[in-house]
Amino acid sequence: MVDIEKPYSISAFNSLPDLYHAQEGFKTNGGPELVNNVLRPLIVQHGLESTLGVGLLHRHFDLSDKEKLVEFNNVSTPWKNQQGDKHSGGRILPCAWMIDGNGFVPYEF
Repeated sequence: MVDIEKPYSISAFNSLPDLYHAQEGFKTNGGPELVNNVLRPLIVQHGLESTLGVGLLHRHFDLSDKEKLVEFNNVSTPWKNQQGDKHSGGRILPCAWMIDGNGFVPYEF
């Protein structure tokens, strides 16, 4: 069974490729065709085009063990991760997830 949301994982975030390598892999592995011919029609067919988005997973920098990526004023920046406080008491919520094979892992807040 797939968990709806798995815990935040700094190692999952730091395992993402940088933007250059993510873009190269996307093109090399047929990403544009997959998006245009499979994902877009599937999303539209189910009426999710204003709810669901598809993005190119990448990172611009590594995060330390005590940080998470938070979007603030349209800028993604490292923030101190509040250990033991699920999403900083509800003030900082996940806005983007990656699929790790067993569930959805939040990687940006």
